[in-house]
This record gives sequence, C-alpha cells and structure tokens, in this order.
Amino acid sequence: MIGSNLFYSLQSVIGLEGMPRRYADYPVIESWVVLHQLQTVGAFILAIGIVIVFLNLFLSAKFGKRVSDNPWESPSLEWLIPSPPPHNFDKIPHMPEDWDPYNYEWLKKHKQLTY
Repeated sequence: MIGSNLFYSLQSVIGLEGMPRRYADYPVIESWVVLHQLQTVGAFILAIGIVIVFLNLFLSAKFGKRVSDNPWESPSLEWLIPSPPPHNFDKIPHMPEDWDPYNYEWLKKHKQLTY
C-alpha cells in the first residue's frame, strides 16, 4: 500500500505540475527529479510486495497442507459436497426436515450424509 501510494500519487503530482506524457527525456526541474526519485523508491517497495505475494502463493501451493472437504464444519449444502466438487449432482439433493444451514450441531448428528 505504501509503495503504490508513493508511486502513483507522486506521478499525479508531477502530472499536475505540467510534466508532459510519453517523453523519453524530460526537462531537469529539481522538484521533478526529487519526485521521480521518491517514485523509484515507491516502485521498489511495490515490487518487493508483489514478489512476496507470489513467493507466498508458490510456497503455499508447493508445501502447504491440504484442507478437508469442509474446513469450517458448515452444514450448508455447498460444503456438504466433496472437494473438488463434481460437475453436477447425481440426484437432486433433499435435505432432512430438521436441516438448518445455521445450526452447526446438525452436522455432527448427520455426519454420514454424502451427496
């Protein structure tokens, strides 16, 4: 957040000060040079954050532990099917009369239900 705000906000400020767009070289105005240097710091902070996110994604996919089909022990229908879900239900699911998607004790009583 710090890197993106530092980078993009200062780019806006420089644009409002009159820096032309799409120029390979710009006039050496001291305030622009300082703002560009600060933008470079912001861009490096932003890049480090993105590298950390992708590193976390890779390490979690490679070495992370697998979760169960229903990690929250939810009694709602979408969590009662296996993970990854099948293409479609083999039959239309009919829940028992005492089913309540907000009653977490219900699942403990009906652990044998599979769809």
